[in-house]
Amino acid sequence: MRAWYRNVIGVTLCSVAFAACSADGITETTGDLLSDQEVLEVFAALSTLGSDILPVAAVAAPVDGPQLAPVPVDESFSESAACPNGGTVSISGKVKGTVDNETFDADLDFDLTEDFSSCATTTVSQLLVTFDGQPDIDITGNMTLSGQNVSGALSYQGGFAWATDDGRSGVCGVDFDVSFSTGTQSGSWSGQVCNRTVSLDS
Repeated sequence: MRAWYRNVIGVTLCSVAFAACSADGITETTGDLLSDQEVLEVFAALSTLGSDILPVAAVAAPVDGPQLAPVPVDESFSESAACPNGGTVSISGKVKGTVDNETFDADLDFDLTEDFSSCATTTVSQLLVTFDGQPDIDITGNMTLSGQNVSGALSYQGGFAWATDDGRSGVCGVDFDVSFSTGTQSGSWSGQVCNRTVSLDS
């Protein structure tokens, strides 16, 4: 078993500052309404949860001894963690690709699912929000590591159930794409969250 792949996924999730595509499809947005600002704050709060599971660290050498480069990767992944105000968040799936055993450059494809169980956290406006994974958020994408640069493109699709401490609740659909590069310190994401069209370039 290679230990480094956990760190690779952690770098990916934290680099884009979002936490979590498979065949589940886009979830219909239903229930109480969130304002445009609340949608951004709720999604920002949700997005940090998955990255807390894994450390951001450099790719380490395979632990099973010297090998010829490139080393094939085909690993299953499953981790969970406590949420700030109770409940849990989990991420599971597959990581496939290759990593150079000498330079640690990598080209990886992954298919992950992020799920929530009574996962509670607060927004920047101090609204307490609880997330549940019926449905869940799925991620597919590709990431490359070359030297100090991490770049990739991700697709997020699915949805999440939510409830706030002021008595509102609903389900938000998610369908957006992300691209990023740490080398150029740039990134963009665009698509639909809770029936709102969102886009951001940095």
